[in-house]
Amino acid sequence: DDKARSILTRLFGDLALDPKATTALLSGLARASGYAVAVKTLGWLRSSGYECNSFHVTSAMRACWKRGQWQAALWLLADMDGATVLPSVFTFVEAVSACRKGRKWHLALQFLADMRRADMQYNVVICSSAIT
Repeated sequence: DDKARSILTRLFGDLALDPKATTALLSGLARASGYAVAVKTLGWLRSSGYECNSFHVTSAMRACWKRGQWQAALWLLADMDGATVLPSVFTFVEAVSACRKGRKWHLALQFLADMRRADMQYNVVICSSAIT
């Protein structure tokens, strides 16, 4: 972990100051290297004190479930609470997609209920993810 953190700091230190660039980095890492690298990079952002928002977490969640790691995606969502990052509608879309991948329909319905309690509006994407 220390070695990975040192490499990330050296390579991406200045880039991490730009939240949009960091989101693009996480997405690119996920596509090129898999979910583990995206999750490690997200952890590095948090531990290094850089801004970490729902778009960063959502990118890492997408990387996880697309690689079959739906449990890791849901763990990232649960971890948002401890990191004081509020989930967005897009975060819940990825959570429902992860549930679909894991065939955990009851969890998908729970996330829809969580959205309703948070006064978030459903969109076509999340509804279609929940029913397919």
